[in-house]
Amino acid sequence: MQARGEALAERCRSRYVPDYRTALADAEAACICVPHANLAEVAVEVACAGVHLLLEKPMATTLADADRVIGAAREHAVILMVGFVHRFRPEATEARRLIVAGAIGRPVLITDHGFGGGQDAWPAWVQQARSGGGLLLYSGVHRFDRVRWLLAREVIAVRGTVAALLPGSDVDSSYGALLDLEDHRRAVLTHHYHAIPAPHTWETEIHGLDGLIRIRTGEGLEVFTREGIRRVSSGPDRRFEAQLEAFLDAIDGARDPLSSGADGRAALAIALAVARAHTTGETVALSPPHQ
Repeated sequence: MQARGEALAERCRSRYVPDYRTALADAEAACICVPHANLAEVAVEVACAGVHLLLEKPMATTLADADRVIGAAREHAVILMVGFVHRFRPEATEARRLIVAGAIGRPVLITDHGFGGGQDAWPAWVQQARSGGGLLLYSGVHRFDRVRWLLAREVIAVRGTVAALLPGSDVDSSYGALLDLEDHRRAVLTHHYHAIPAPHTWETEIHGLDGLIRIRTGEGLEVFTREGIRRVSSGPDRRFEAQLEAFLDAIDGARDPLSSGADGRAALAIALAVARAHTTGETVALSPPHQ
């Protein structure tokens, strides 16, 4: 571990420390990237040290822990931004711009389909329940956040089913979900991870009353209206750099965090509701997110 850390630190012109606590006294901001089960504990400790947080999704594995993180950031007056980096993909930001501009009229339905494969490419800890792994918390939260962000509406009810299909793994690797949102809007999501190698695909369609937008994540988007079809390539992908720039802007007071603790909690609540709906076979109602 130390050799890997020192090599990475040299490449990044930084320094390696074996325990993050030793760096907190000199830190103004921190990016927290640890297994899901450890996110909340580390985040609360960092916030209590007065250090601003760029916290990887899903921010916690329970809503109670998510609330602890949000409370600690508020109490110690530090910025809390959750790492929904896919908001910063160029094709996603263009889709959001078009929706806000009214290019497809009132959006009423989102369909979101993703699959990928190659079990060896999935981090080992993600395949373990004790680490807080599983597809819902690892990638599903990105998709749930995308639905909320693109429709600018909250999810109020969830139905869903999940399956654990990867050999030797005890976590979900496949799910389907139906989300009811405010103002009679809906989203249908499917996501599956194969044990065998398969190309990673993520397609999202936003259906409006006057057209639709089809996003091919990492490639571009198509806009269908009465005037015809317009295609936009994604261009350079600087999503991690753009996310970091937004985080620094929030610290400087130039803007609010573009993906707040409330956003992180809302996506986590949806993921947990999908799992609960699978267990109970019932529709799970969601409370309004905390502000």
